[in-house]
Amino acid sequence: MRLVTARRVGPAVIVGLVAAYAVVWLSAGPAGQSAAAHLGQFLGAEAILLLSVGLVLISTLPWVEVLFDGIGKAAIWHPRVAITGLVLLVPHVALAANPHPTSVGPSPWAPGRSCPGGGR
Repeated sequence: MRLVTARRVGPAVIVGLVAAYAVVWLSAGPAGQSAAAHLGQFLGAEAILLLSVGLVLISTLPWVEVLFDGIGKAAIWHPRVAITGLVLLVPHVALAANPHPTSVGPSPWAPGRSCPGGGR
């Protein structure tokens, strides 16, 4: 049986963090909140986690080099997690927008409204 190689430890740690965060977030949902809003908040939280991981990956910390078998391989994972985090922000904004107007007006992304600048 082949042991886990050093170059797979880093990506496995990222996947483990994302999965563990998802389990905690989805199991501790607040009562009285719509599923869409909770999903939107979850996606935003995962986006922040992935963007934070991206910042750590591009650092020159010695333990990052060890986990990814070199800084070059960590640098390859940096844009992957950062782009994934940015992509998750799109549904986050759409799903987690406050549907109720505030003192500064309604959210341009609230359900039932069109894109910013072209609102009803």
